[in-house]
Amino acid sequence: MRMIRTITALGAAALLALSCAKDINERTIHEGSGLGFPQKLYVLGTQAGQLAIPVIATREFKITTDASWITVPQTAPAGREGFLARYTANTSLPRAARVIVSIENHRDTVTLRQKGSVEPELAASSNVIAVKGSADGKAEIPLQTNLAAGDLKLSWETEGNESWIDGVKVEGGRLLFDYKSNPLSYTRHGNITVSYTDAFENELSIPFQVSQLSHTDSAGEELSLQEFCALATEEGTEIENEVVIEGIVVSDKENGNCGDNTQLSVTSIDYTVCRRTIYLEATDGSMGICLVTRTEADNVFAQGDRVKWSIRGAVLTRSRVIDPETDPVYYVLSGVKGNMAVECRPLGREGIPVKEKYIGGITDEDIFTYVTVKDCELPVRKGPLTPVSEQFTSGTGVDKVAKFGILLHDICGGSMYLYTNTTCPYRRDGSALPQGSGKVSGVVVHELYSRFSYQDNASADPETWGNVGRYQLRHTRREDFRLARTMEEGSFSAILCEWTSIRDKNLQRYYATAGDRNAYFDYSFVYPDSYTDGRAGTLPINKAKDYTYLGPIDSEHPYGDIASDEGQAWSTNLTVRDGAPQYTTFVFSTAGITSSCMSMQISSMNYFYSSTQSVGGVPMYLEGPRYWWVEYSLDGTTWTRVAKYSLPDFCQTSPMTQLWQTAGFKPVNIPLPASKLMDKEKVWIRMIPDAEMLTGSKTAYIEPSFVYPKSGSFPSAWNYVGIRYNTVDPPATDFGGGSDIDGMEPIDYNW
Repeated sequence: MRMIRTITALGAAALLALSCAKDINERTIHEGSGLGFPQKLYVLGTQAGQLAIPVIATREFKITTDASWITVPQTAPAGREGFLARYTANTSLPRAARVIVSIENHRDTVTLRQKGSVEPELAASSNVIAVKGSADGKAEIPLQTNLAAGDLKLSWETEGNESWIDGVKVEGGRLLFDYKSNPLSYTRHGNITVSYTDAFENELSIPFQVSQLSHTDSAGEELSLQEFCALATEEGTEIENEVVIEGIVVSDKENGNCGDNTQLSVTSIDYTVCRRTIYLEATDGSMGICLVTRTEADNVFAQGDRVKWSIRGAVLTRSRVIDPETDPVYYVLSGVKGNMAVECRPLGREGIPVKEKYIGGITDEDIFTYVTVKDCELPVRKGPLTPVSEQFTSGTGVDKVAKFGILLHDICGGSMYLYTNTTCPYRRDGSALPQGSGKVSGVVVHELYSRFSYQDNASADPETWGNVGRYQLRHTRREDFRLARTMEEGSFSAILCEWTSIRDKNLQRYYATAGDRNAYFDYSFVYPDSYTDGRAGTLPINKAKDYTYLGPIDSEHPYGDIASDEGQAWSTNLTVRDGAPQYTTFVFSTAGITSSCMSMQISSMNYFYSSTQSVGGVPMYLEGPRYWWVEYSLDGTTWTRVAKYSLPDFCQTSPMTQLWQTAGFKPVNIPLPASKLMDKEKVWIRMIPDAEMLTGSKTAYIEPSFVYPKSGSFPSAWNYVGIRYNTVDPPATDFGGGSDIDGMEPIDYNW
């Protein structure tokens, strides 16, 4: 007896899900002609074997295959048992086969993919092909491949309406094609792609960039990079004539760290920039230029390729200089096509000119060239290459942060930012950064970074804001870092005192976590001022989460196993008392220590908004002060200014993240006057807001109308403070060595 039920759409879906979850042997087989497969794709190992393929069939079915390496029965009976397929060992490339199962007009396919003992290879010594234009001819390019010609797919195109490439084929391990003569007075271009797709649908391809010289077999007038860049303007100059330039590619498009991925809006980033950027260095290392290709497919060049380009139609631009004291001159060539290349000789990294310098010796001519910074280290001993909160990066699809800068400094006291894109695959791979000294290589750039500095010149154009130094460095591979793993394994400096975390909140003193453990920091006031019973108050400091953390915290936590509530960072509501901003003071001794170079590293941000302030009686959301001073004292009373730095806000999810907000703690390097501070029983260094107390709001970097009241509070946070000194004297250089700065005049505060 057959039971009939009416099932609603929701009930049918639930029943289907339930039936799918059942064992196939428990399913009812209905009468009629039908097939069912629990699985239709199988992956096999390289060795010979057999595979049971279950089939649910209402009657006897046929089995066929056109693969010689698979054996199947001709038929199998109705039921659930299916059939057995036997396969041979695969000593060649990966392969795939189809097994056809049929009952009358019902047919279905089971796919078997078998791994191979041989990996497919498809390569060429160069992606660039240049042919003569004065006559018809034939071209042949050797391929490095173990693939049969019949397994390769060929496609080609030419620019314009003329089809001058024909007869493209692969024969005898060579790419062959015919070309017609070029009647034009300039180079013309095309593309040929050779590709292979294996049984697992993985593709290998070589996009050949083809150029044909003019009817006189000329690619144009050859200019040195210096001569070529003399044609540039700030507005951009389109290259109308045939001009040839030559250089060595020093970028590596595979590492995702070439070029500044453009922040198009607060929620949009152009991630193609890093794959369209080529840093081209003159063959003698004298200068460099940045090439930006039209598409990612146009950049087929590897690090160390020596390339000649015929660049008619591209646009050459000279950088905009607002202040010659801070803005360097450099050159960008945009609209570049891969097939503009007329010659390419792969030299490898060994073919890149060797340039070793100290940071202070870098010049404008080094921009877009590969430079090794010698005797250097990463002084902030905390975090990965991109110490940012990942909720604002591409990893979570938010696209609010494209890069980050960490500090690099050298034995001479020079410092600069080391940039890393969020598209760099090794930027945050779980390994701690090396803490010792050595060498770091990369391409010198000048790139603005509004998340570290904003409204920093008189221009009303936000695109000119964010100058964080005349030069920055972009590493091109992990191998660019040749630093000792720890300071004990090799370092030119030593830690005088360092704070990487706190253990408790609201203490009166916070002692160093490394170096001199008697060193401490405190604040210029006690909060609250006093208790009614006469007890002293405590400091307004709280433990804070450090979203950027990765790596060792200190000697007590060598693997970063610090509890989340132990203060990986710390924040405080510093107050304004009687109109005078309060400050943080670091107290330590340098007795018995001499050095010609001393510095301080501070990693901080304005941590959150304060709604405790009001302007005209209206509550306002204020950030902490924008500008801070670092000052020193030898008596705790008389202060001398050393440096001023700006402090950004932390990114916000609501309202929308602004372009001046940072997803990580901003690091700054402060040179200290070693001759005045070394070999002293007691030294005071403080961080104090600028007296003007300029600050911003949720939607403005600076709100001139927002003035802190005579009594109020502002929120700021730190995740690292360190003071270090050289144990090795710096070499004498043309730009000076050490950090023996005089500081500014003693300050007479009149608040």
